[in-house]
Amino acid sequence: MGSHTISITVTDDSTASASGSFVLIVLPRPRIVINEVLCDPPPGMEGDANRDGAADPYQDEFIELLNVGLDSVDIGNWRLSDDDASEASQFVFPPGTHVAPEAYVVLFGGGAPTGFPESVFVDDGRIGNGLTNKGDVIRLIAPDGPDTIAVLSYPDWGANQSFVRWPEGSGDFVPHASLPGKGRFSPGMARTVLGSITLTPEDATVVLEQELSFSAMGIFSDGSTLDLTQDVRWSSSDSTVALVNSGGRIVPVSAGRTQIRATFGAVESAPQPLTVLEPPPVADFFASPTEGLDTLTVAFTDQSAGFIHRILWDFGDGSPTDTSRSPSHTYGVGAFTVTLTVTGPGGTDTETKTDLITVLPKPVEPPPEEPPPSEQAPQADFVASDTVGVESLTVAFENRSVGAITEYLWDFGDGSPADTTRNPSHTYSVGTFTVRLTVTGPGGTDTETKTDLITVLPKPVEPPPENEPSLPLPVNHAPVVADIPDQTISYGGRFAPFDLNDYVRDAETSDAGIRWTCTGQVHVSVEIGADHIVRLKTLPDDWIGSEWIAFTATDAGGLSATDSMRATIRAPEMLKGDVNGDGLVDTTDVTRMADFILGVTPLDAHQRTAGDMNADGTIDLLDILEAIRRIRR
Repeated sequence: MGSHTISITVTDDSTASASGSFVLIVLPRPRIVINEVLCDPPPGMEGDANRDGAADPYQDEFIELLNVGLDSVDIGNWRLSDDDASEASQFVFPPGTHVAPEAYVVLFGGGAPTGFPESVFVDDGRIGNGLTNKGDVIRLIAPDGPDTIAVLSYPDWGANQSFVRWPEGSGDFVPHASLPGKGRFSPGMARTVLGSITLTPEDATVVLEQELSFSAMGIFSDGSTLDLTQDVRWSSSDSTVALVNSGGRIVPVSAGRTQIRATFGAVESAPQPLTVLEPPPVADFFASPTEGLDTLTVAFTDQSAGFIHRILWDFGDGSPTDTSRSPSHTYGVGAFTVTLTVTGPGGTDTETKTDLITVLPKPVEPPPEEPPPSEQAPQADFVASDTVGVESLTVAFENRSVGAITEYLWDFGDGSPADTTRNPSHTYSVGTFTVRLTVTGPGGTDTETKTDLITVLPKPVEPPPENEPSLPLPVNHAPVVADIPDQTISYGGRFAPFDLNDYVRDAETSDAGIRWTCTGQVHVSVEIGADHIVRLKTLPDDWIGSEWIAFTATDAGGLSATDSMRATIRAPEMLKGDVNGDGLVDTTDVTRMADFILGVTPLDAHQRTAGDMNADGTIDLLDILEAIRRIRR
């Protein structure tokens, strides 16, 4: 560029010569670019790109130019059209048309454009021969040359929107509505683009084994918003606390705090804090026995579920509270309400069982009879419990004699041998019987005779009973199950087997007669053998966490009791970069990481954690470069 003097000398065959010179001025090439093209307006009024109130497939087509230089450019008499239009049908900008730096110029096919902030021009109803939807070539030509300032050859870009450079003025052409852009076209102005991302909920809290999802709202340069939850890339600052899947779904891993971010291109949201809590415990218990006489000792079994670090029993009788897991307590007379309160990282829960324990007073025995004074002469007397009945009538006789007595002699009046006990019983057949009691002591002898005291009638003839009387059922007590130990292993490890017979007691049923069942297992497989040996196995679902498994023992009488144990699988400690888990960081790991980025080979959660070298929640080129640096060390 600049001014240059050019000298020329011409010599013929006779060596005669002539010389001349001229000045060549080289000007900088104007930096005008084709920035946006609408060749296929949307149908209906959505395609009214020139805002004249009428939709027309040719008049609403437009070409947008942008001055990306630092100087104003005069484009007077420049031609703009598709390349198959004759020169006569090409649009010519009016003389004196200037385009300031960063300013737009728009050429519509026709119509009456309204409300545009920049220079707007219209062709004669269509641009050249009309911009072809399936591909065309557009040229911007300066008159002094002719010099082609800008040329654009475009393919089939798809219908119903423009294609525009991104970034503005310098980037490749992209569909106008593709993110981070928005809208179908923007003639004479900058394209509406994504400016920021906001996340909800704010400062969220989730409990382990529950679900939570975040939403990402994009805020664009024109103030409009769009839900980008399915479009952004999600990340968690601490994957040992929580993972975040596509679509913003949170997967809690362990109790703690992390920060959730969403990114689209160069736009990143502010981090949103997330707190993961242990689940609240659920209080429950079993008591045996619940009824009896003063004093009654009751065994309590804790059957609560969840993470628990404190237990508090209130036995309801005013005694001090108890903090042991499965205590025993002795009650006096009364009805008692028992309350169990359990506390864990996730909160507190209380189970109250009203009037659970009933204790009755022991029966009062009559005081022993005082012996009569030794000098008192005996006086015989007695009473009979029953004096009239049917064969065979058993009568209880109660001695009511007074005085000093050393010998008793009963005559039951039916010819049976005499009885010398103090308060005998006797069984009579049919008849009427006179009973005599003779008592002897230091003071003498006395006899009491009660004539025809006992009358026994024959049994009436009754029809045979329809059903034989059933024998009384034996008493059965529920089994007691307690203290099944919790187990914790690292990912990839194995749980230790254990014998359920070690944790059950039953007064009537042997260990072999106990039937065991279990509930609560989701991510852990439970196998109870015929010998009651339990084997816990991990399922192939990459699960990490804890779950409570309840084991129920049912005895031969159908009574049951339950105790729970907690099975925990901890996240493994992985060597950063060791994706294949062979204990080394080598080229095989780099290949696996590259295949994952390209979508060739999937990685599970633990492999992704190992491959995330910089702990930004994803595996990308930066992680591969860091792995290569470690290999070279």
